[in-house]
Amino acid sequence: WVLLQNTHLGLGYLTEVETFLIKEENIHEDFRLWITAEPHPQFPIGLLQMGIKITNEAPVGMKAGLRASYQWVSQDMLDAVSHPYWRQLLFVMCFLHSVTQERRKFGPIGWCVPYDDFDQLLMDTFAEKYFHPGVLAVGYELYRDERSGFQYRVPDSNDIDVFRQSIELLPGTESPEVFGLHPNADVTFRTLQVQEAVYTILDTMPKGGTAAGGLSREEIVDKICEDLLSKVPPMFDKEETKEKLKKLPGGPTVPLTVHLRQELDRLNTIIRLATTTLKNLRLAIAGTIALSGNLIEAVDALFIARIPSFWLAKSWEATTLGNWFTGMLQRYDQLNKWLNLGRPKGYWMTGFFNPQGFLTAMKQEVNRKHAADKWALDDVVMTSEVTNPPKDYEALKEAPAEGVYIYGLYLDGCAWSGRDNKLVDSEPKKLFNLMPVLYVTGVLAKDKKRTGVFEAPCYRVKTRKGLNFVTTFALRSEDDKSKWILRGVGILCTID
Repeated sequence: WVLLQNTHLGLGYLTEVETFLIKEENIHEDFRLWITAEPHPQFPIGLLQMGIKITNEAPVGMKAGLRASYQWVSQDMLDAVSHPYWRQLLFVMCFLHSVTQERRKFGPIGWCVPYDDFDQLLMDTFAEKYFHPGVLAVGYELYRDERSGFQYRVPDSNDIDVFRQSIELLPGTESPEVFGLHPNADVTFRTLQVQEAVYTILDTMPKGGTAAGGLSREEIVDKICEDLLSKVPPMFDKEETKEKLKKLPGGPTVPLTVHLRQELDRLNTIIRLATTTLKNLRLAIAGTIALSGNLIEAVDALFIARIPSFWLAKSWEATTLGNWFTGMLQRYDQLNKWLNLGRPKGYWMTGFFNPQGFLTAMKQEVNRKHAADKWALDDVVMTSEVTNPPKDYEALKEAPAEGVYIYGLYLDGCAWSGRDNKLVDSEPKKLFNLMPVLYVTGVLAKDKKRTGVFEAPCYRVKTRKGLNFVTTFALRSEDDKSKWILRGVGILCTID
């Protein structure tokens, strides 16, 4: 027998294996080839057709998870250590294992990506919650469901059957609060399920044929291109932009002005890419030029209101073509006003290609204003606070003396109380909450407030993966930080 593991990492070799098996005429009747792999679209179809397919999925629910764990826990394992604490800690470990597995279904609010620093912080918080002297007490309560009154307790017995019977008494479904999440997380879970189903249906739709109204697929895409081209903003002229940057306060070498120039260059690249693609698509549909690989992909994407992947690779993430295009217009509007009217009183950080660069430029300018105090840039750290009383962008009268105002951010997993000026639980079924304007500036590291605040991670989009992490913002909280860590609280630049 031969076992090939993780073969999705070497699909080229599997092609050789497939060829070998097809050509080989004398295979022993007892020979077996086992292959383990993640689902992959390029997995050799011949191997799939000639073999037996077996899938192994994680159990769903706390009850199923604990049941699976205690299928391999035997009476001998319980008796291996005579101390009663062993049996309790073993159950707690299995309970925590099921909790971590179940959090996956809630998307990024449950877990971000493997090895993410904030996922590590979450695991540390779970360890503090479940591994302390208190759990050694007889019948320790791991969680109480306030709605049903059900108690998740550690069984007190040295008999494996008692543990298994206790597991069978667990509810078939559980509240997200068992995993430390807000009840709203269940809405997130259901939404993710529906989105996955919709995307699967879209991917299986026929690509050809005639759509409703008698228009062909290509004719519909041509009209979409015509409409979008009429709305694409003009590119910023290089020489004209250079002269306008010189007229801004402080000249073109001021950190935030340098950031503006870089953002203008990046947006010009996107405008050029979108314009070229849309024009070439119309020419290709008319038969003037040949359809390239990118243009074929663009036709497929635009027809179902998606964004071509080669646009996404150079721009920003969005859920639909409409949201992406609106985002381009909003970005253009912010940068155009900044270039022609001077610095705004507040910044829509979501509209920046490089928000980290924006915050770094802000710190550099604060540091320069304190040159007389001999501040060193390496000693300057970022600090933040929500405007009190809370303000929206329209309520801002002017820019702050130092630092910046940031607007348009959203809280995920919690809300902000303007009356109490602190983090609070979200309202039922309200997943995201618009934050008031945030004041962000730089201070010396020794002067930064570190108590009574929760350092909330900020991400560009709600998927929280890849390079979407921006920074952390300190938000006032009267609750222990572990509450917000378990809730998966974060700040999002956009929820589209």
